[in-house]
Amino acid sequence: ACTLTGYPTVALVDADGKVVKHARHTLSGQAGLPEGTTEPPVITLLPGKSASTVIEASAIPEGDDPPCQDYDLMITPPGQQKAVPAGPARLPDCNIQVHPVTKVTPRSP
Repeated sequence: ACTLTGYPTVALVDADGKVVKHARHTLSGQAGLPEGTTEPPVITLLPGKSASTVIEASAIPEGDDPPCQDYDLMITPPGQQKAVPAGPARLPDCNIQVHPVTKVTPRSP
């Protein structure tokens, strides 16, 4: 088992491999942890189990921000130093936020 708490580092990477922006750490926004939460949860994962996080961004450019573009996401789990690729994403890079890691809960049938 391992214990995680906090935020992953989320980087938006362009087609040239350059980091364009990092997501800001926030407890909640339009998504994220329930209102009133003041600290990231501490989660324990058993072998083979997963954690998740929510990434959100505004579609309204602020100042000179560009419109939506295609990026690759690079994610560094909390407490780690090595980023891993998380695949492509089409999202604006305006006000991008990442919320704390949480346990993945099974969906109801």
